[in-house]
Amino acid sequence: MKSTLFNMVAVLFTITLIASAAVGGVYVLTEGEIKQQEENAKTEALKNVLPQFDSSEATVVALDGMDITVNEAKADGTIVGYAVETRTKNGFGGEIVMMVGFDNDGNVLNVNVLKQAETPGLGTKMCDEDNPLLASAKAVSPADAAKFQVKKDGGELDALTAATISTRAYYDAISRAYRAFCEVSGVAEAPEVVDPMAEAVKALLPEAVTVEVVELKVDELPVKVHIAKNDAVVGYVVESQTDKGYAGTIRLAVAFDAEANVLNVKVAELHESLEEAFEMCAEENPLLSSVKSVSPANTEAYRLKSDGGELDALSGATVSTMAYYDAVARAYRALEIANEGFAAQKGGVNE
Repeated sequence: MKSTLFNMVAVLFTITLIASAAVGGVYVLTEGEIKQQEENAKTEALKNVLPQFDSSEATVVALDGMDITVNEAKADGTIVGYAVETRTKNGFGGEIVMMVGFDNDGNVLNVNVLKQAETPGLGTKMCDEDNPLLASAKAVSPADAAKFQVKKDGGELDALTAATISTRAYYDAISRAYRAFCEVSGVAEAPEVVDPMAEAVKALLPEAVTVEVVELKVDELPVKVHIAKNDAVVGYVVESQTDKGYAGTIRLAVAFDAEANVLNVKVAELHESLEEAFEMCAEENPLLSSVKSVSPANTEAYRLKSDGGELDALSGATVSTMAYYDAVARAYRALEIANEGFAAQKGGVNE
């Protein structure tokens, strides 16, 4: 039979139809089994994170746009603990789902990881029975939000070596579980959710009689300028952000003196998927040193050294580096808009 375009299309269509039907058939055949396996895993996790119980009642709580299931467990009619199916979207490989067991006072009993896609040999160590994250979560109460953070973030929790992102996600899921436990049990008040940007601004603002706040947009992104004044302006803190991060939005609090020189920068939100990017959170890092010495007003110098400028970069995290500098530059431009006396040359405010 002579080959024609019609014949070839018909053959390809038939093959595609058969393959699609086969895949669909396999899915239908295995869907029930997969769901049953997931339910079995949850049932087993309940047993692993709780004392012995004979009945449980589930309550779903909505937190941070996610459904968190709190299982109240009883033995002979008496509550013996709570198992919370919690989750976080901040894992290195995406969503992490965990079962966290609490006693009646809100102390962590055990944690079972139900779902994760972290880096093998690094983030996956959170699944090990005796891992430093579980030990920390048992030793430090999630009721104390300040302490229930990784040590490098100012808290008291240990981290997995070379897996800081996975570590933060693990503790984030436990914190969310504790908040859900508090809501259902009524045993304790949930800890106030700390706004990292508010904390950063508070830490950077100089002492002043008054603080004027100006809200505006720069490049269609919201920016907030805090102007600290006594008899005159004594400094500024700008809440800035960028959508150019390697994994999304980065938010910074940038402190300027009265002459618009950068004094300090604190990272309030960072979801980068590269460990190297988290160096920008350190008190002393090459990006902070660069923005202290090179003003965004100097457009020739305010570029990466690799592009002919004077700004240093984080090794292995060029995209995150450029996003950091972009957010600082946006903070500087906000001063130009918010302060009529601003002089856009090498930094400086004319008083």
